[in-house]
Amino acid sequence: MPKEQHQKQKLARSTQERYARTAGRLLARFEEENSCKIGDDPQLLREWLINELSKKFSSRTLRVYRSALNYALGNAGVQIDIPDLSTGQSGSRSGLRAKRLPDDIIDSMMKTAFYGRFGIHARIGVTIMFCSRHFGLRPIEWFGALYDEEERHLLVRNAKHSRGRSFGEYRTLHVGEGMPERVIEAVRWLLNTIAEQGSHVTDLDDHDADVTRLMAVAVRRVHDKCIAGRESQDKTAPRFTLYSGRHQFAAHAKAGGFSKVEVAALMGHASPDTAGEHYGRRTAGRVGGIHVQPDEADIQAVERIVFAKKISQTPSFV
Repeated sequence: MPKEQHQKQKLARSTQERYARTAGRLLARFEEENSCKIGDDPQLLREWLINELSKKFSSRTLRVYRSALNYALGNAGVQIDIPDLSTGQSGSRSGLRAKRLPDDIIDSMMKTAFYGRFGIHARIGVTIMFCSRHFGLRPIEWFGALYDEEERHLLVRNAKHSRGRSFGEYRTLHVGEGMPERVIEAVRWLLNTIAEQGSHVTDLDDHDADVTRLMAVAVRRVHDKCIAGRESQDKTAPRFTLYSGRHQFAAHAKAGGFSKVEVAALMGHASPDTAGEHYGRRTAGRVGGIHVQPDEADIQAVERIVFAKKISQTPSFV
């Protein structure tokens, strides 16, 4: 199977529809402004797109446009090379996403979301940040997670399993005695609310699912409300997002002495190096900040992947 076809089949339906809408608007403008179809002059189309995308967009927006265009043009049989313009763009906000989540910040956001005039997406989103700080889940993984009250463990479907970036389809987090009851109450509220809203059917293989985008926007509004009026607030300071709780969890796990394999088992990673390379730093965590333990079967699954990679490597003397 060709690589392009394989990747296309991996896209969730909601992603395909979003890409079609995003690219469609841009390509429609091209046809209107140049009085030609997208396949009539590929070189003109390429130059026009580069000019449009070179305007001030964030790196994230540029990546979405590029992916959407590659998908739409591929479906239309138009083959052009759209360069990656996201590197080094001044509009990038990736560096402004906080890889930590202090107690005072999340407490302030929780109070603002629940006592202020915010809707259900804001409340769910901020609660996800709070709960992920203690369990390490990706935001989308809460949609479908199950908490066993009797066994005191959380069963999670690994969102990146279909992309080969996790050790298995599920992972289990065992809750320790030190877990604050407030956190368990938040988990109960979160899972019950998700079930009541019907959002538990969200496609876990689609990390750009509509529900997560709605929550991200709502959480950003809560965040901005929290910092409003602070004259000393640095506008370039990191923004706390849906993933900040997961980053803080990783930082606590590292500071707490968990091994790389244990952290991978807790966070649903196939590689023990992922958390160290992409998640919160040990210095942002604290000893005793984690009150969950990985399942032994999950640890073994990560170890099997590590072992398989080692034995598949060609010896230096060959």
